[in-house]
Amino acid sequence: MERTARTYLLLLLAAVLFLGLAAPPRAGPGADATRAWWVWFDRRDESAETRARVRNELDRKAAERRIRSRGQAVTLSDLPPRAEDVDAVIAAGGELRVVSRWLGAISVEMTVARAARVSRLSHVAGVSPVGVRSRAPVIGKPAPYISADIDTSAYGFTFPQLDLISVPAAHDLGYTGDGVRVAFLDAGFNYVYDHVALQHIPIIDTWDFVDGEFEVEDHPHGTRVLSAAAGLDSSVYIGAAPDIEVLLARTEDASVEEPVEEDYFIAGLEWVEMRGADLVSASLGYSDWYEPADYDGDTAPITIACDAAAERGLLVISSAGNLGAEGITAPADGDSVLAVGACDVTGDSVWFSSRGPTADGRVKPDVSAVGQQAWLVAQNSAVGYEVGSGTSYSCPQVAGVAALLLQAGPGLLPWDLISVLRATASQAGTPDNALGWGYVDALAAVEEVLGGAGESDNSASPRAFHLISLYPNPSNAGAYAVVEMEHAGAVTLAVFDVTGRLVHGAGFRLAPGRNRLPLPAGAWPSGTYFVRIASRAASHAEKLTVIR
Repeated sequence: MERTARTYLLLLLAAVLFLGLAAPPRAGPGADATRAWWVWFDRRDESAETRARVRNELDRKAAERRIRSRGQAVTLSDLPPRAEDVDAVIAAGGELRVVSRWLGAISVEMTVARAARVSRLSHVAGVSPVGVRSRAPVIGKPAPYISADIDTSAYGFTFPQLDLISVPAAHDLGYTGDGVRVAFLDAGFNYVYDHVALQHIPIIDTWDFVDGEFEVEDHPHGTRVLSAAAGLDSSVYIGAAPDIEVLLARTEDASVEEPVEEDYFIAGLEWVEMRGADLVSASLGYSDWYEPADYDGDTAPITIACDAAAERGLLVISSAGNLGAEGITAPADGDSVLAVGACDVTGDSVWFSSRGPTADGRVKPDVSAVGQQAWLVAQNSAVGYEVGSGTSYSCPQVAGVAALLLQAGPGLLPWDLISVLRATASQAGTPDNALGWGYVDALAAVEEVLGGAGESDNSASPRAFHLISLYPNPSNAGAYAVVEMEHAGAVTLAVFDVTGRLVHGAGFRLAPGRNRLPLPAGAWPSGTYFVRIASRAASHAEKLTVIR
């Protein structure tokens, strides 16, 4: 789109001030009330000392993933705002909440009047309200645990929901998520150390971004989400990827009636990325400060942060939301976010699952899994199980399937995962805004990563291709990448600017022969860009010059 996120944020603040500070969009405090604001800066701390500190803070897995994704462990976009700029905001009356390196911004608590004063400070590029989470409706009531209902087969309660997406067949091949680190951002993880189905999970690290402590046992929602991904109670309950290791971040405050704000989510996302997460499962959505036109993948700060994670090789898997025809929320609108809808155990879409498209016309959700009457560990119990409904519970199942793919192909990047999951889903040829590309197929996706069932001749892999050319090059409008496929197969396209920032990404399933992949170069500033086409077997890159 033509406008940038920062331009939008500046216009939003101007509109709030022009209207007399009476009522920010959709919901908000009065003029004298204190609330959270984003403060955006036009420069960062580029000192050698800060670069070294940021590099040293990276987990080895994170550094390797970043290098695999963009060729560098630390770039300008990883550096924090300058301390003197942050101090100036605090001196003007702001109380610091969160520092975001990726956004080059901080969130602070202050009144509207002080926000206006801060917006005029040197090196402040803009000020805007922090978005808040919408209150999704409760979908049904949990059913109690009844011992007589236990399915004595290996998967117990979860067999129907996992069988629809062929997880047991993928497990049978030996893919259970072993060695994959998945981060969960949620409202809390009660009984996570006690429940019989969760005691096997290696918890690498935890942090509560609301209260600033290691303890994260504040609410049962995250525990139930975690169980759908990684639970293991043989013959009673099994999750989609029972052998993953996890990072747990509490980024929501469910103990108060006020809406929960998105800056903790962004802080949590940056934290788990630096601690080596391979995937993020986020059963959350934000909407109160946004209008339908804002769900374009480029406006909401939380969506921009998820794009920044993808640039670093980290895929965010987000629930699409429980708003049905009212539409999706951020960050599910992101083009580098895998948004997950909900279906029932027969594969049919359910009424509450949020439907797209995005404001710019893209299909959302991307894929789906069982989210109606899904089996989970019981709330506040060490032994019980119950059912729950919502995209909160389909999301971690898809995150588990993505973990199986990363075990099969450890070098897969976000667009690789999105492409494979879409291409192998139940309605890959006819995606819609109810189920996206359909409910996922774990077995087919694993086989796609491995090169196809029964294929031993790698030269005949459906992923063999050649990047013939980029044209026109230079370009002052749209351009194309011409790709020659030896066989039908999936490829991913990523475009980076000279700083290593991801500016465009897409996934395609291509036919044999020559294919043209569109490049929206007309939306990019003048400069040099690097276009990367990749498959499971190969990767090719070319330079593209844009002249505007």
